[in-house]
Amino acid sequence: LHMVNLSAGSDLRVENVVFADAWDRQNPDDYITVEALHLDAATDEGEPGGYPVDGTPCRNVSVVGCTFTNVFAGVGTHHVVAGSIFNDLTVANCTFVKLKSYAVHAYGMTDCDVFDSYAEDCAGFMRSSSSECRVYGNQVLTMRESAFYDGGSRIAVSSNVVHGCGVAGTVAAHGIYAVGSSFQVVDNEIWDVTGCGIRADSGSSVKSDGNTIVRSSIHGFSFTGGSSLESVSDAVSLSGGSGFIVADGGIASISNSAVISPSSVGIQIDGIERGEIRDCTVGSAGSHGIVLNNGSSSSVFGNVISDSVGHGVIVVGGSADLGRNIISVPGGNGVTAERMARLAASGNTITGGQYGFCVKPDCSLSAEGNTITGTSLSAVYAISAGAVTCACNVVTSPGNCGFYMDQTAGASIKGNSVNGSGWSGVWIRTSPACEVSGN
Repeated sequence: LHMVNLSAGSDLRVENVVFADAWDRQNPDDYITVEALHLDAATDEGEPGGYPVDGTPCRNVSVVGCTFTNVFAGVGTHHVVAGSIFNDLTVANCTFVKLKSYAVHAYGMTDCDVFDSYAEDCAGFMRSSSSECRVYGNQVLTMRESAFYDGGSRIAVSSNVVHGCGVAGTVAAHGIYAVGSSFQVVDNEIWDVTGCGIRADSGSSVKSDGNTIVRSSIHGFSFTGGSSLESVSDAVSLSGGSGFIVADGGIASISNSAVISPSSVGIQIDGIERGEIRDCTVGSAGSHGIVLNNGSSSSVFGNVISDSVGHGVIVVGGSADLGRNIISVPGGNGVTAERMARLAASGNTITGGQYGFCVKPDCSLSAEGNTITGTSLSAVYAISAGAVTCACNVVTSPGNCGFYMDQTAGASIKGNSVNGSGWSGVWIRTSPACEVSGN
């Protein structure tokens, strides 16, 4: 099955060995279990006799400068032995080419380091489970599946370059795929994957800093199943879906990151416990710039959102605070509130678009100190809305009205400035008990 099998060994070094042209002819479909260099524990399952079967694993194994070519899998172990932890595996300066499975299997390991290696035309680079690993400085080219796949581990992935994951017409492949894992992802480049740049599911927790994701066919970042994301200074461009999407529970904190030319939404937060988007740039989104959907509480501060095909920001249900954002030339509205959304907006600058703020039935808006310029329709439009308060806003050159309250009772419009409106400065239509003063 394996070219070299190491069981219950310690202080071992495998250096400058070539593993080539080995195939498991008896079991060709179960290629994930056939590492060319296999680490195992002393157990009575599938092991030859001659030593105590007490479960002792391998410890302190270094694999340095080796080449794996045209084999099923590279180095490591594919199973977790109960009560046995493989400790201190180092894989460094190795080359993996034309592997049917993954280059490195890290199951049930602690203190595992994989660095400065090269992989091309493999199923993936590293598959891990229930381990603690550091993976850095590797070049990973043309993987058929996800480059990094993990279940239930603590992994630090830094300064790797991934170019190409997935095969057209097959299951989507991701740059990094975490399932119930804890990941720290720093300064990686991920290009041209058929799935997502970074995908997390099943309650994973990911801290991401300084990563670049280009041309992911689905999303740049996709987090579901209660997974949480802390993103700082990441950059996503030309994604086939959204730049970021965090959904189905969990927490999202996205700051100082950039999304350029996504086919869909720039940043989407959907049905999560808490979300914060701060000091990010979203440019030329194929749909909306930022979407906040059914979140219990979200905040959007200091972002620059430009040239979205849809709205700059859309809030669908839940509550949201918007402050100091710059929204320029959206194809739709600057900010839209739908489905009983509760929106507080202060100090934002909106230029162009249709409505500056569009408040739909049963939604509420508190707008204070915003600057709204050059909308094609009204700067603030509310129809059948709940509580609407507009104070100390500056409106210039709206195509229709500065403030248009349509079937919105009890609106308060105080201390605002409206210059150069195409129609009325303030229009109250079928909206009893409104207060308009000091404008």
